Amino acid sequence: SFPVGTVGEGLVSVSVEQSSLWVTTSDSPVLPEAVALGAPAEGLSLSRIVAFVDGRLILAWADRFGPKTYTVDAVDDAGRLTRESTFDATGRSSGTATVDASAGLVGIGSLLLDLNTGTVTEAEQGTVTARAGFGWTEHGDDRVRISPDGTTLPMRSGAVIPDVILPDGRAVVRAAHGSDGNAYYVLEVQQPTPTATPKPNPTDRKGE
Repeated sequence: SFPVGTVGEGLVSVSVEQSSLWVTTSDSPVLPEAVALGAPAEGLSLSRIVAFVDGRLILAWADRFGPKTYTVDAVDDAGRLTRESTFDATGRSSGTATVDASAGLVGIGSLLLDLNTGTVTEAEQGTVTARAGFGWTEHGDDRVRISPDGTTLPMRSGAVIPDVILPDGRAVVRAAHGSDGNAYYVLEVQQPTPTATPKPNPTDRKGE
């Protein structure tokens, strides 16, 4: 079995070969009873673990011709599974998933999955990277930002893909820092409006 993350105080482990899951809550070398991972349709077998995000397990299922279906299951700390959604994987490249856990977004090949609503948006071209509350694709000189609701915004090819967008609109991006590796810079998307400081009222001191 392969550990994928935690729920509550339990460690979640999954075996693709056995199509099983375990939630371990002690340091005992003996695994608890396995929980079977149910195939979404007859003839499909578990092919890989896509991601584990905030208690949701995303799995890919395939037949002998290749990937067919992705499933999303909620896992609780007792190991119980609740299937939240399934979506088509036929003919879609998978590759390594990218995860924006704070926004509940997962990029899987050309797909952007919103775990909060269960909706899936497919990019017209390019591989989707989930980051900073959006999906982002690059194809040649084209770059597109995809909102979780499916709205797309073409961007210039040199546009920076931020790691985080702060509530006040500033974007935190990664930038090369000579030979020292990566450094973070905060860029102002728009200048914040300063909060006005109230002037003292000259009548406030009357009567002292």
